[in-house]
Parts: sequence; structure tokens; C-alpha cells
Amino acid sequence: MNNQNILDQSTDTDFKAMHQILQKVASAPLLTALESLSIDYDGMDKLSSDRFADQDQSLFPVDTAENTILSKLYFDHQRDQFHEKVANDISARLDAFLDIHGLPSEIFKYKDLEKVANAQECFTLLPEQDLCKVASEEDLNSAGGLFTRDGMNLTVPERVSFAQNFVKAASHFNVTKYPVLVAKYASQLDTDLENTKYLVEARALLSSRTGQDGSDYEKLAADIGTVTETPETAELTKLAEVLHTLDVSKGFDSPRFDKQIPCAYSSVFNKMAEESSKDTDKDDDELKKMDKASVVGKYGEGALEQVEGDDGKIDHEKLKEVAKLKQAFQPEQEMKDV
Repeated sequence: MNNQNILDQSTDTDFKAMHQILQKVASAPLLTALESLSIDYDGMDKLSSDRFADQDQSLFPVDTAENTILSKLYFDHQRDQFHEKVANDISARLDAFLDIHGLPSEIFKYKDLEKVANAQECFTLLPEQDLCKVASEEDLNSAGGLFTRDGMNLTVPERVSFAQNFVKAASHFNVTKYPVLVAKYASQLDTDLENTKYLVEARALLSSRTGQDGSDYEKLAADIGTVTETPETAELTKLAEVLHTLDVSKGFDSPRFDKQIPCAYSSVFNKMAEESSKDTDKDDDELKKMDKASVVGKYGEGALEQVEGDDGKIDHEKLKEVAKLKQAFQPEQEMKDV
């Protein structure tokens, strides 16, 4: 057996194996636990061989409860790729560490996917990769939670595909609450065109800083500035697609730009539908009360350089723009009624 064919949490970088595993998990407590697990990649590089269930190949880390849960899932998913004696040894070590970490082995229950598919309608949320199949409301809610946590690891087209298929499945299962990230990529959030225009202009500036022509962004921003009424959803979706195409052409869809500009869909569908003008006014009042120390504390020293005028005072209009941009990167855990 070649260990290059075996994946664990340290090598499943695109989460494709984990998506396949999640389709089989039949334990609600285990799915709930998985939604909050984090992976310490740096820590695994420093582990000695005795901290792995497969000591010979340094696979399936068991140093923490979190890693032991993930290792058990990855091993069970690939057990048939090991010789029987090796598989039994690894399984025994995993069971021993489950006991050490106080984890009940009974929570590791799996579905027979073939029986599930034959018994009821099954939806594939990522059909291009044949991943993330859901056959119940419980499956769908679990998939939505994982998408909220890991969805930004997918490409923009994959996020859109997932969200659109999630909405179709939700209609079938009579689910009326979506994670905000799903609603965004399914084009179901509202749009603040002023904010969209600002984020397109930010791309033009980034183009200049990276030695590229930003005139396409400048023209698009100017066109957005002429719009007096919020367009229909189909037109906004087309705008997001056009913006994404431009981002790809400039290389801005790369993860290294994630902290500089939000993706095309985040830039267009940038506002919760239930956001009230009262809340917006309240936010504006709070910004007006901020002093320099507050700006640095909340947004960083770089933000102060952007909003401080020649007279040393804070330009609150510029501060509002900084706040809008920063908000685009806040974690989105809420559910949206549809």
C-alpha cells in the first residue's frame, strides 16, 4: 500500500474526502461536534510518530480529542485500502485514544448510501464533483452549517452551485431558513449599490497597485453610479458574474487577495434584507463617536491613515467606507428567513 493514496486531515486540503465522509455520517451528535472542530496544521508537522494511529506512515493524528475524531472518520472511510492486520492495529490504537480522550466509540455511525439513495430522493449540492449528497432535512441543515464554516475554501462558481442546489433541496424538504452564506450565493440578499460601487472602485485601485489596467473596473463602477433604482435579482446576479469574470482575469480570485477585497457575490449581495434604517442610523452614530484610539483598536493603524484628514481630525465619511469594507469580512453565522 502506498500512503500517498491515503488521506487524513493534514492532506485532505480541498476537503473532498471529508465531504464524502459527511455524506455517510449517521450520528447527529457527531455532526454537531464536527461543525465546531478546528485543525491545527502547524501542530501536526511537529508530532512524533507515536502520536499517530498509523505510526509507520505518520497518518491519523491522535494527539487531541479533535484530531482523534477526524482520524477515526478518515480511517473508517479508507479502511479497505489497508491490509487486514494493519487495519486492525490502527483501529485498536484509534479506539484506545478515543477512550483516553473520553470519547464514546458508539457515536461513529454510518449510513448505507446506496440504500438511502434507493429509499428517497437525494440531492447533490456539488454535482460537478459528485459531492455533498443530502437526503433529509437533517442532512441539509448539517451541510448548511459546514458550508458556513468551510464554504470560502470553495471557488466562487462552486459556492454558487452549492447555494443554488441547497435552495432547490430546501424547497423539497420545506426548509425556510438558510445560512446567510447560502442566501448570498443564491442571490437572495439585498444590495447596497453604493457599497458595491465602492468595492468595484477598490478593485480598480488594487489593479493599479498590482501593475494592471483597472479601467474595466472604473467603467463598471461608473455604470453602477448611474443606476437610480435597485435592479431585479437576475440583473444583480449577472453583475456578480461579470465582476467575477473580471476578478479572474486579474487574478483577484486567488486566496491571497481575500483580505483585500470580498468576492464578487459578497460585493453585490452585501446587505441583509431585514436590515433596518434604524440599525443603519445607530451604526452611523456609533462611528461619529469614535476617536483615533477607537479607530485603531477596531480597524487597525492602517485604517487611521485612511480616515485621518490633514487637520488631524477623523473624516467620518471615509470611516463609514472603511467600516463597510471591514464588515464584508465578518463571519456570517446567522440564518435568513426566506
